Amino acid sequence: MMSSAFESGLLRMRPRCQCSPEWSGTLCTERYDDCRNGGQDLCVHGLCIDADRLIAGQPRFQCICESGWEAPAGNPACVADVDECNLANKPCSTNPLVPCFNTQGSFYCGNCPSGWQGNGYSCQDVDECLTNNGGCSSAPMVQCLNTMGSFHCGSCPPGYEGDGRTCTQANICSSNNGGCHPLATCTSTTGSSFPTCTCPEGYTGNGYGPSGCTHISNICQTNNPCVNGQCTSTSSGYICHCSPGWEGLHCDHNINECSSNPCQNGGTCTDGVNGFTCNCTAQWTGAFCQTPQQGTNH
Repeated sequence: MMSSAFESGLLRMRPRCQCSPEWSGTLCTERYDDCRNGGQDLCVHGLCIDADRLIAGQPRFQCICESGWEAPAGNPACVADVDECNLANKPCSTNPLVPCFNTQGSFYCGNCPSGWQGNGYSCQDVDECLTNNGGCSSAPMVQCLNTMGSFHCGSCPPGYEGDGRTCTQANICSSNNGGCHPLATCTSTTGSSFPTCTCPEGYTGNGYGPSGCTHISNICQTNNPCVNGQCTSTSSGYICHCSPGWEGLHCDHNINECSSNPCQNGGTCTDGVNGFTCNCTAQWTGAFCQTPQQGTNH
């Protein structure tokens, strides 16, 4: 009996501890670890960091969320997906604009648009002009002009028409007869911006412009082409009848009578119009230096 009474007295004498919310045990030596007690899935998509309890019996902790996850209001667990595509700082390229696709806990970017290269997070301009002149004409050569995300071709050179990618020989004769006389035949010449103008039968001239072709029946009267001769009109043109000493289509070339070497015995020939003069040596005389001078021994 005495033993039981003694033990009861000791129990009444042992101190009783009032623990704070974070601690437990007879002497308040056991600390609560809410992360360990709550298991691995307490934060779901994050790392659990234990915190001191403020209210007895109420676990307290915080979660460090993994990238792409966040804790919703009123719930410390990382169970809410972060929509990266709606963040203020867009994760995908904005210049040029690349589409962003949100996924649970992550996201991905679409492809860079045509004219750009990269992974979608960033895009760089492609210089199309570095390859095959960008598709612009190379015969004839047309300048390729690179722009951000694209390019364009310059104009076709004079004498050609097209969009710069393809240039074809322009038909210069299709407008205003190419500048030829209205009656002339206009013909385009490859590689040239000027046409060939040909006057019709019964007309003469270079064919260019309003006065490029002249009616042959009037040419002998209006513009005598025979310089040193008489002009006679024909059905196909005209004929020049040259004055003595002249030759050529328009009688504008002096005949060189000295070309036949008419001067004899060392005489020197001087050409004239429709004639010549022989300058004889001292021993000879005559029109052709054919007569010996009197008193000269040979």
